[in-house]
Amino acid sequence: GKLGFTNVEKIDLGAGNGENKLLNLTLDDVLSIGKKDGSGNINLDILGGTDDKVSFAKDNGWKKADSTVTEKIGEDTKTFEIYTNSGDPTVQVKVEEKISDGITS
Repeated sequence: GKLGFTNVEKIDLGAGNGENKLLNLTLDDVLSIGKKDGSGNINLDILGGTDDKVSFAKDNGWKKADSTVTEKIGEDTKTFEIYTNSGDPTVQVKVEEKISDGITS
């Protein structure tokens, strides 16, 4: 994919210093990055902080869920916003709540 990595379940934007951005993500991007689980689903978690930014391509089928989900990762409990795509029901992208996220305007 355009991001240079494949077969991943988690992307940690907070691992570097300063702001890190994943912008204008398309369904194809996520399909090429994400790792399919045993059921053929792709669940991609994006971790990061308040300086980081994630956006999904407009008119590409993305929808943000009304509710959030909380998961324990290591010692930490993190809350995620959930994005799904109408073009592929097997894809779910969870973006840590602290990250500035949305669908490209």
